[in-house]
Amino acid sequence: MVYAVDTARAIVRDAERVADEDEQKKIAQWARRSQSLGRLKAMWTLAKADLAVSPEELDTDPMLLNVENGTVDLRTGSLRPHLPEDLITKLAPVEFDPVAEASRFTKFLKQTLVDAKLIAFVQRFLGYSLTGSTKERASRCCTAWARTARARWWRCFRTSWATTAPPRTPTL
Repeated sequence: MVYAVDTARAIVRDAERVADEDEQKKIAQWARRSQSLGRLKAMWTLAKADLAVSPEELDTDPMLLNVENGTVDLRTGSLRPHLPEDLITKLAPVEFDPVAEASRFTKFLKQTLVDAKLIAFVQRFLGYSLTGSTKERASRCCTAWARTARARWWRCFRTSWATTAPPRTPTL
């Protein structure tokens, strides 16, 4: 409703910029009428119908990830500017860098997992977890790792995930 009031008040400022006095008076009268409660409610009702977004329209593309410097298309790995029409409500609080290397993380995986196939699987699993997709209908339990490695791994990812998808207690 505040925007409707501001819009009606802006009409007064528009009237001040008109050189013709008769036209200026007509616009000023229109501005006064526009500030009545009935007109403000009508303006708000009309605008609300065009601006309303249902919850079903939010976050519909599971392959788009909002980051500080844009939106990453997880299908292609490309970064593009944020677009309001994407209706994405979450933001990973990091900047995307397509040439960044995770040498420390890679070293950690090699030390704790050793097997190249297992490392590749864990990387795919973590990449999949960035998406909002549930197509795979998969869940993984990490029970084969040494307790310290598993704890470090989960701490690392729980911390990064908590900012975009805080853990919730399921209701049964």
